[in-house]
Amino acid sequence: MTGWVRPPRLRSGDRILVIAPSGPVPRAALETGVSELRRLGLAPEWDESIFERRLFFAGTDERRRSEIERAFADPTAAGVFAARGGGGAARLLPLPGLEALAAKPRIVSGFSDITYVHQGLARRRLVSFYGPMVAWDLSRGDGAVGGYDGALFRRLLFEGEPGGALSPSGVECLRSGRAEGRLAGGCLSLLSACAGTPAAPDFDGAIVALEDEDESPNRLERFLTHLKQAGAFAGARGFVLGDFPGCEPKPGTTTTVKEVLEDFFCDFAGPVAWGFPFGHTARPNLTLPWGTAARLDAEDGVLDLLEPACV
Repeated sequence: MTGWVRPPRLRSGDRILVIAPSGPVPRAALETGVSELRRLGLAPEWDESIFERRLFFAGTDERRRSEIERAFADPTAAGVFAARGGGGAARLLPLPGLEALAAKPRIVSGFSDITYVHQGLARRRLVSFYGPMVAWDLSRGDGAVGGYDGALFRRLLFEGEPGGALSPSGVECLRSGRAEGRLAGGCLSLLSACAGTPAAPDFDGAIVALEDEDESPNRLERFLTHLKQAGAFAGARGFVLGDFPGCEPKPGTTTTVKEVLEDFFCDFAGPVAWGFPFGHTARPNLTLPWGTAARLDAEDGVLDLLEPACV
């Protein structure tokens, strides 16, 4: 899309900096994920302080803020990958190091609590990747349960090609139609929490991808309503919804996630498709490039990534 800055694609031997802006990092999972990055031909690095803990976080706010600022400013790093999600990235807003990152873009990948980071980058119109994390889906492997979709990951980040048509099984049409726009979104509960912060979402002109896990249907409805009332969905052209694992009705209630989604989007004029495996999903995680052009055909269950995300 015009005006969005794309990072250079990855090449064999590139340095990748692993950071932990959110929750504490399990060492064994990080080491397994690092091995996967090396299998892909990359050279991952991290600071030993990544294993620090404070409350629910990977160390103090100062440690995590300094880490992300150094990573964004490092002139020889080709990519910055989150170790995991969890919680705590909100405490780093407004994000440090954005001036340096805008001056020399590089690939940034992660999901879940990394939604805050993506929102900070989006406000600077920097393309980023809602994709694998080192101590999470990368540690589980290419194509594995809870792992990542390696073919799409390589096509976007290494080959510099458009992602193409994504048509995973199990996708359902909630509102028919076709629409094009820039791809945007993230974890629903965290986007709701972003409203009113320096990372507040604005989805005007966007195909909006939303996902979450382990939230009851009534809480999902609350997050959607909050974003709507905050004006985040004004001008949105279509919605790509995740498969929402673990989002079952509470005991004593029967309303399902599907019923909540059907009711919320019943008056939306554009396409809405539900069941894409990205972010929190038990299926191989699809990497989605925020800020790039996409086309959604809800009736056929196809999300077409139209342009390269890297140069």
